[in-house]
Amino acid sequence: MRAGMFFKKPRKGIKPVKRTVEETKRQVILTKQMKVTSDQSVRYAAASGDENPIHVDRDIARAAGLPDIILHGLCTLAFATQAIVDGLAKGDPTKVKRITTRFSKPVFMEDTLTTEGWLLKEDETSKVIGFETKNEKGEAVLKRASIELLK
Repeated sequence: MRAGMFFKKPRKGIKPVKRTVEETKRQVILTKQMKVTSDQSVRYAAASGDENPIHVDRDIARAAGLPDIILHGLCTLAFATQAIVDGLAKGDPTKVKRITTRFSKPVFMEDTLTTEGWLLKEDETSKVIGFETKNEKGEAVLKRASIELLK
């Protein structure tokens, strides 16, 4: 079976943010670095109940073809969301209406993540911020991402 065979119809209620030419000329309004701790994956696994062994067991991660354990994708997204909430929503997570992203590379323990955000659109009730999160090698770990913040 080909990937995507199950999704012939668009999902109802989810409208992707349209990308514009201006996005390539984005003006960064937020840059924040955050360090992944050496035990972040273990702490996130315990808090979330997601004990997938590629996140907590080095031997299994390596047997799966990874160089080491990787951070949970949702924990990576939480790092980026925290950076944006702290920087653009005055630390108020209740301002987050929705988030979209593509997970593009795994994150490893002790990686330094840099999240950059730019304004995509704004109206009287909300603003949509485009963002990307990169590791210290400059590789995007989250890309084509956006977050809608209520005013």
